[in-house]
Amino acid sequence: MRLHEDLLTQGIQLLVAHPCYTPGITIENLPKILSALPQGLEIIIHCGAENRGVDFGENFDEKREYEKHYSGLSWATWNRETLAWALQVANLVHGSVVVHPGYGKDSLDVLSKERILSILQYVADPRVLLENVPPFDFVEFEKWGFGGIPSDMCWLVAATKKRCLIDFTHLWVAVNQAKSLNRQVLAGCLDLEKTIADFLALPHSNICHFSGLPPGIQDDHEFLHV
Repeated sequence: MRLHEDLLTQGIQLLVAHPCYTPGITIENLPKILSALPQGLEIIIHCGAENRGVDFGENFDEKREYEKHYSGLSWATWNRETLAWALQVANLVHGSVVVHPGYGKDSLDVLSKERILSILQYVADPRVLLENVPPFDFVEFEKWGFGGIPSDMCWLVAATKKRCLIDFTHLWVAVNQAKSLNRQVLAGCLDLEKTIADFLALPHSNICHFSGLPPGIQDDHEFLHV
C-alpha cells in the first residue's frame, strides 16, 4: 500500500497456479479470501508461469512443478485448467489475466507454436494479455521465449487477436541479450528506444509492469539501465 500511496504503483499482480496447489480454496469461498486484498487498487491475475509448471509450448517446467504435481494430466490439460482457474478468479476481481505465451526449443519451433496457438485461440476472452518474456532463458538449457521480441509478439497478437502486456524489465533483458549474445534473431533489439517503440506500436494493454530478474536470466549488466 505504501507504493500506492507514493504513486509508484496502481495495482496488484496476483499469481494463480493450478488449483491442485490450493484444494481448500473454491469458487464459493474465494470472495471472502479476496476481500482481504487492499481496496482501491486494480488487480491483474498472473496465470501460473513456467515456475509453476505452466508452459503453453510444453517445453519449460522451470522448477519441475508440473512433473511433481500433474497426477496423470497431460501438460496441455494442466495448462488449460490453470488458465480456466485464473479466469474464474479474474471474474471475481474484474481483472485481466496475464500469461506468458510459452517456450520453444528455438524461435522456429513449429510444434511449440501450434501448441501455444491451440490454447490461446481456444480461449477467446479479451481479458487475456500476452506478456513479453526474455527471448532466451538459461535455467536448464537454451529455450526460446515466444513473444520476447517485437517481431515475435507481432505474429502472436495477430494470430490470437489479443493484446500484449509490456514488462519493461524483460524488455531491457531482451536488449541486454541482443548486445551480449550476438544472435541474428535478436538483431532488431540492439537499440533500447527502438525496441520500446516497436512494442508500443503493437496492440497493448494500458497496464504495464516491471518484474524482478530471476537468477537464470542471461543479461549483460553493462547495458542494464533500470
